[in-house]
Amino acid sequence: MAAFFYGEKGGVTVSRLACFLSAILVFTLAPLVVSADDACGGDLGCVPCCPTWTVAADAIFLNRTQADFSDPLLFPAGPRQQFSFSPGWQVDLRRESPSGRTLQVRHFGLDNWTAAMSYSTGPPFPGSGFVHYSSELYSTEANIRCSTGSCVTWLIGFRSVELYENWNQGADIFFFNIDFAGRTRNHMYGCQVGADLDLYDRGGPFRLDAEFKLGILGNHIKRTEQLFAGAIPIGPAVENRLNHTSLLGEINILARYQLCDHVALRGGYQMLWVDGVAMAPANFGGLLMQTTAASTLFAHGVSGGLEVTW
Repeated sequence: MAAFFYGEKGGVTVSRLACFLSAILVFTLAPLVVSADDACGGDLGCVPCCPTWTVAADAIFLNRTQADFSDPLLFPAGPRQQFSFSPGWQVDLRRESPSGRTLQVRHFGLDNWTAAMSYSTGPPFPGSGFVHYSSELYSTEANIRCSTGSCVTWLIGFRSVELYENWNQGADIFFFNIDFAGRTRNHMYGCQVGADLDLYDRGGPFRLDAEFKLGILGNHIKRTEQLFAGAIPIGPAVENRLNHTSLLGEINILARYQLCDHVALRGGYQMLWVDGVAMAPANFGGLLMQTTAASTLFAHGVSGGLEVTW
């Protein structure tokens, strides 16, 4: 299990650790949220109004903010590949009580967004150049959801988001290779509020919901850069850190079709905005340049999976 908590290059993945701790929180606090009075007064045993567990697992396919190759000085014209829809996974765990209070933990992750370009260098140093850009996104949240008894469920909770960016730009000139490697790590955590609206529920097997969230996150940014000649580093790696405030917005449209009392098919469309992040292209340009967190991440796409309730 220890390997689950380690991300790229052995670094601890904060979002995965938060996911594990949040799941423990749900199992620990569930008996407190679901009191004896909630469970039908404690006199009726296990009847339909007893608390329920819901577990959903989805495959997700998200696209994101495109790579910025627009600067002609840094990125000469040449064949380029932009980000495309990338597969990932999502898990949603809920513990619900008859009183309308629900404890929820949700986690999703994508780790293989890539974009690239190549170009030819002109005289006096003819050769070929390249840019390789990769990105990873992980999100974990733990919420308390309160139903109003109508078509609205309010939520408040904790949110952790990690955005990792890797940037490699280099050139092969004659028989000599120069490679500039830059990385930005955004570790964000804070609070969020939101609302879940029942858009369509006529008591049949089909149901449609829309969920809206807004969060304020503290962003702890780490940026490292290193220059290589072939595989040999030129000098030590340069590291820069920055603390910043980021804003998060999320919209999820989710449809469910109940196959039986305990199993439902689900699918939806989701959008995520995170403003105030350090992206690799915006921080490329020199080992002594100060880190900037003026970029905005926008990710969107579809999801589909199964939901089990008992």
